[in-house]
Amino acid sequence: MTATTFTASRPNRLALLALHASTVALLTLPARPLAAQDSSAQHGNWHGSVGMAAGSIASYYGSDARHTLGAPVIDLAFRHRLLIRTTTGNGALGAGIQWIVKDGMLGASVGLAGSESRQENKANGLAGMDDRSGSFFGTTSLFLRAGPAVAMSTTMIGLDANAGNMQLLGLQLGGMIAPRLFAGIGSTMTWADSKNMAFDFGISSEQAERRRELLDAGDGRLRDGDAVAFAPHAGFKELRHTAQLGYAIYGTWQVVGVISEGRLGHGAAESPLARQSSAMTTALGFVYRF
Repeated sequence: MTATTFTASRPNRLALLALHASTVALLTLPARPLAAQDSSAQHGNWHGSVGMAAGSIASYYGSDARHTLGAPVIDLAFRHRLLIRTTTGNGALGAGIQWIVKDGMLGASVGLAGSESRQENKANGLAGMDDRSGSFFGTTSLFLRAGPAVAMSTTMIGLDANAGNMQLLGLQLGGMIAPRLFAGIGSTMTWADSKNMAFDFGISSEQAERRRELLDAGDGRLRDGDAVAFAPHAGFKELRHTAQLGYAIYGTWQVVGVISEGRLGHGAAESPLARQSSAMTTALGFVYRF
C-alpha cells in the first residue's frame, strides 16, 4: 500500500475517495464521512479521524497471491489546509502529506507521498527479483467540484532515481444517503512513463538470469516464461474502481467498508510479474472522528 496524496475539501464538503498512486495505485480508507460534518462542529486547529482497518489485498502489484493486513487509519487536517493520511492498496502501506493551495469549486494542492519497499519473499512471483526499495513522489493536483461530484487530475513526479512519473485522472461521486449513512463511488485511470512501468513490472537481464537459475534448479515458485527480461513501454497502467460505505454506529464512532477493483493496462499485464491482470482489495475499518 503506497502513499496516497489527497485532494480534500473542508469538512462539510465531499471527502474525496482516495485514488492516489505511488509504486501502485492506492486505495485509502477515508475516515471522515462524506459531507457529514459542518465546520462549526470542529474544535481547534486540528480535525479528522483515527482508527484501525483490516483488509485483504494483493501481495504486490499484479500478484495472484493475497494476504490479510491490519493497518492504522490516519486522516488529519490542520486548519483545512495541511492534510496527513495513511493509505493501503496493492500489497503496500503508504502515507502522504498535502497542502491545499486553493479550495472551492476549483481547487489545487501540492504534496509528498511515499510507500514501503517490496520484499522478494512477499509472493512466489517475485522469486529472484531481490528486495526493492520504497518510493517517494512529489504531487500536484487540480480538482473541480460540481455538487456531489469531483473530477481530479494528479501528476506524480518520482523523487527516486528509478520511480518514474505518473499521471492520474479521477472522477468521484459521494455524500450522505441517510442520516447516519454515507456512500461514495469513484474511478481512476493511471498512465506512467517507461521508468515507472519498469519500477513495478520490469525485469532486468540480471534478474532474468537469477530466475533462470532458480527454474533450472527446480524452484517451484516460478513458471515457464518467468525467466525472461522485460522492459515495458510508457502507456496506460491501470483502471481502478472504488466504492465505500460508512455508518455512524455511536456518536463520532464510525464503521467504514471499502471495495476496490484494479485492472492493469495491456503493457503492464504482459509482464511475467503480472500473474493476474486484475485484483480486488477489500477493507473494513473502525474510526473515531473529532
